[in-house]
Amino acid sequence: MPILCLHTAHSNAVIFEQAAAELGWPAHSIVHQVHEELLLGAEAAGGMNASLRQKTAGQLDALADPADIDAVLLTCSTLGPAVADCLSDKVWRADGMLARKVAAALQRDPQSRIALLCAAPTTYEATRDLFMQALLPGDAHLRLQLQCVEGAWALFRRGDLSGYQARMTDAAFQAYAAGAAQVVLTQVSMDGVARYWQARDSHPVPWTVAASALQALGEMRK
Repeated sequence: MPILCLHTAHSNAVIFEQAAAELGWPAHSIVHQVHEELLLGAEAAGGMNASLRQKTAGQLDALADPADIDAVLLTCSTLGPAVADCLSDKVWRADGMLARKVAAALQRDPQSRIALLCAAPTTYEATRDLFMQALLPGDAHLRLQLQCVEGAWALFRRGDLSGYQARMTDAAFQAYAAGAAQVVLTQVSMDGVARYWQARDSHPVPWTVAASALQALGEMRK
């Protein structure tokens, strides 16, 4: 049965198709719906509010209702908090699976530091809360740093994807230079940074939402 992805940008559908192909998933394993108006509403409101959460959760539950849908994956970080309001147990946050991966990495290596990068100002609070809640008790929160990269989202909104990717790539290199053991790209739109990563000083490829979410779902379906 397919996984249905709810996106707020058409480009994210392409990113998830590429990630699925790289993982060896059969064609048509994922189906897509794009609702740009949900993110536009959140941006106009300055972030998620109760009305938008309720609307998004209702749409997600409706998408999860058909028996032939295995899971529904919300790929927009800004809208992520709405998943907590869903009634269906088939609805997942794509960035939530990335957050669990980060929490496990910090648990394995008590000395490591991980840098989280976001671009859209409306996703900062939701991303911070998600990753902090995923952590196990201890001092891991002291080794997790979230940065909203100034000016990056404006480039994306203008359609300057090469400029956007360059800005996020520079931010990733700066995070590594500042001592991060791993950089994490917390929005799906940043996937190109990892896809075209040019290794510098042996820094690891940044982790992405799409690959991490599909890997986790693949493990769950075994």
